[in-house]
Amino acid sequence: MSISKVKPDGDVCDGQKKYEIRVDDKLIVVNDGRLKGEEILALVQKDYAEWTLNQKFRGGRRKPVQPDQEVDITDPEIERFETVKKQAQQGMFGL
Repeated sequence: MSISKVKPDGDVCDGQKKYEIRVDDKLIVVNDGRLKGEEILALVQKDYAEWTLNQKFRGGRRKPVQPDQEVDITDPEIERFETVKKQAQQGMFGL
């Protein structure tokens, strides 16, 4: 996986194909058309031990992305993701 530097005007100048993805409210430009869930989380300095990753679709639908699941971001609709903090759940043994 490689990340491009973005100039202030939004242009990237290293000559490779670029893909823009949005994770939460961060816009990220990457050179790879396929990324694993864990790689996408790493781009925003988060890991699966504490966070989950969801792919966002039009109409508000969300689909979980697993850490080892490869996502093809060359598809125009596959570009928006959100992170959700995992919460501890009280189990039956605590009662």
